[in-house]
Amino acid sequence: MKKLTLAPGERGEILIDSNELNNKSYLYINGKQALELRKNKKTGLTSIPKTLVEVPEIIKNLNNLKTRTFSLKTTSKGNTINNTPYNMEKLNFEVQKGTQEIWEIKNGSKMMDMPHPFHVHGAQFRVIERNGKTPPLNEQGWKDTVNLNAGDSVKILITYTTDGITVYHCHILEHEEDGMMGQFQINK
Repeated sequence: MKKLTLAPGERGEILIDSNELNNKSYLYINGKQALELRKNKKTGLTSIPKTLVEVPEIIKNLNNLKTRTFSLKTTSKGNTINNTPYNMEKLNFEVQKGTQEIWEIKNGSKMMDMPHPFHVHGAQFRVIERNGKTPPLNEQGWKDTVNLNAGDSVKILITYTTDGITVYHCHILEHEEDGMMGQFQINK
């Protein structure tokens, strides 16, 4: 990839081949120089390793897993998930530690809907589908935040590895504070 778009709170790993650099090269963010990269005479890797980190293959038969649906909406009355604003006194659901589920996250369908970076605490996930298709390369590793533009639908395979009460929310602070958040409990 030559370009990577990251939503608020989303992370990306970037590997730079120094053979492609000039004596001074730059990493640009929003068209502006953000980081200067300089070549030096120190030796490093002479080739890119075939595998940088182990990312296990996703099991092929996901039909037996429970699926949960999350609908993100911005309206004149506020921001909600599944038409419900956040309530600190309410658990939206409970799950068992060590289990996997599929979450289908949808961002409205109207042209006025805004992007929503969906973030999950206490669990990592893999994007298995974006708008009915294989996700792009930058979404095929471990994630905890995935961006949804207006009308997007993303399916994730989530694995619960911790326990306790935790949250999921839009990673735009104004949306989260205005109700686009929920909480769930992971039981031991």
